[in-house]
Amino acid sequence: MNSSSSVTRFDPTGSISALDAVFEAIVMFRNTEHEELRRLDRYVNADAINCLFGGPNTSTTRIEEGTLSFRYDDMFVTITHDGWIEIVDADAYRTQPVPYGLSAEARTQQSTE
Repeated sequence: MNSSSSVTRFDPTGSISALDAVFEAIVMFRNTEHEELRRLDRYVNADAINCLFGGPNTSTTRIEEGTLSFRYDDMFVTITHDGWIEIVDADAYRTQPVPYGLSAEARTQQSTE
């Protein structure tokens, strides 16, 4: 891992599912190949993620406001209703937890890139 956190954005109404967007963000964060990672659906319910946060070719998300956070191996993943995905190394998370979705610093960093 190059840093202790990563923020990406996806389109909840696009052709890629929210679950696939999360997995792609994890692949980029870990700088590895898809095959080297454990299946994401062992950690979260794939249908629930896509239903709540957007699936392929949906017109909108099912929730108007909210986030979901879960642990995936040595990372904490947060996905928001408006298409943000934040991945934080578990050790970094323990020292600076983000209690409600993405931190203001993470959103600022992403918007300036």
